Amino acid sequence: MRSPWYWCEDCQAYHTAPIADGERNLFGPRLMAVTGYLKGRCHLSYTTLQAFLNDILGIKASRGYLAGQIEVVSESIKKPYEELAEQLPFFE
Repeated sequence: MRSPWYWCEDCQAYHTAPIADGERNLFGPRLMAVTGYLKGRCHLSYTTLQAFLNDILGIKASRGYLAGQIEVVSESIKKPYEELAEQLPFFE
């Protein structure tokens, strides 16, 4: 991820803000949840998901980046899913 470049009128040069280690994610928690929902529940392909994000939200992301985000979302819901599954009778 790159931060945007800005032109400084005072020094007549381009500058970019550094990105802190914890802020390297293009997606926030809400967009990650929507992306996970569209991929998991709505069964969008990565290409269709990529087109949706670009066409509707104006967010450009590679299919590889999206695959990584889906992996993060999947891992984040794994434990709660397993805990719920243990409580449901049809999983016994």
